[in-house]
Amino acid sequence: MHLCVTKTINPQPRCAGPLNQTGPVQYLDGRVVFARAGTLLARGFDAERVAFTGEEQALADGVSAFGGQFTARVFVSDNGVLAFTADTGGERLAWLTVDGRETPAVDIGTTNNLALSPDGRRALVVDQGTVVMIDLERGGTARLGASSGDAIWAPDGRRFAHRTPTGIIIRTVDDARESAVLAGETTGFPEDWSRVGRWIVAGLRDGQFQMALIPVDGGKPVEFLATNDSITGADEMHFSPDGKWLAFNAQNGDRHDVFVVPLPPTGQRWQVSTAGGV
Repeated sequence: MHLCVTKTINPQPRCAGPLNQTGPVQYLDGRVVFARAGTLLARGFDAERVAFTGEEQALADGVSAFGGQFTARVFVSDNGVLAFTADTGGERLAWLTVDGRETPAVDIGTTNNLALSPDGRRALVVDQGTVVMIDLERGGTARLGASSGDAIWAPDGRRFAHRTPTGIIIRTVDDARESAVLAGETTGFPEDWSRVGRWIVAGLRDGQFQMALIPVDGGKPVEFLATNDSITGADEMHFSPDGKWLAFNAQNGDRHDVFVVPLPPTGQRWQVSTAGGV
């Protein structure tokens, strides 16, 4: 990436050259501050001439990315104080009550998703590409194999589904039996399991449709919401408790909005957000 400068009164950008940063650039008192590959760096910069005035200087290591993405969070105050998100080498799961009391559960590596079992005794996380089941009563963990997306629990708490390199599979907790419900490495991403246990809803990334209802006991998926629809990128599908409705968000013009459709799909839908939402 190149560092460029523009002004509101003369919006023609002027570029100083490549900076190769991973995230936003902050400017303060003749220096630009940025992160690259986990290191916080500063470099002299003349804003009027739009030119670097010195070599890079390392300020700190261990700058972490935000939300699992390659965007470091770095903030610079007017008085020269730097703040950044740091990689502490792991994360922790904890029970947190509404009055702020915390009960530690277990330390893990890194994850940006979590699924709590219906009985609250276990949790599933995807830790660095591996689905991990955590026993919240005893504190033990079990690594259950490669996963390419979020894991979701069945309403009975005895099974879960997740995306693997070969497709969406269902796995039993007690004896590790597996069954494929949707084949294809990039085909679908399971999002929710209906309360009655009949359907898994998945977002599709290939083909002519954006979503599918996958019958748990076998059969052909019910695909809906065409890819050439006016809304795209459907995500975060969730069944209503009675199984009659499905809510999701999708790109609607230049923003995301929330929609609801009836089940089984009839082609009807209702937009329920008024100013964007997920």
